[in-house]
Amino acid sequence: MIFKSDKWELDTEKIAVTNLESGETTAFHEACIRLHLHHREEYSPELLQKTVDEGNILQYLEDLAEVVRNKIDVQTEMWCEQDKEYLIANESGNILRASQIKNAYKFTARDSVYATYIYV
Repeated sequence: MIFKSDKWELDTEKIAVTNLESGETTAFHEACIRLHLHHREEYSPELLQKTVDEGNILQYLEDLAEVVRNKIDVQTEMWCEQDKEYLIANESGNILRASQIKNAYKFTARDSVYATYIYV
């Protein structure tokens, strides 16, 4: 779906924002942005249109992506700091095991962060 104002265009299929005056397009590759846009498109398209009309859509999406990344990282680090197996693997230089544990926490954190920031 395309949301358009005099200056901005948001294409929720391409996950891209275009400045119609300069022709510059910014594409987003983060899954959180795609999921959020499709959620908004279905449940509150008027809010997307308002954000486009106000000229805030690019900043809104950039801020959302940054907040989601940061929250996932913070939660992942909190869990890793409390996980004895992770700490032992990390201290002993078992990078593979430490990475496996950290990645598992990252995917788990993503679910809770998405529920808080994406589907709202």
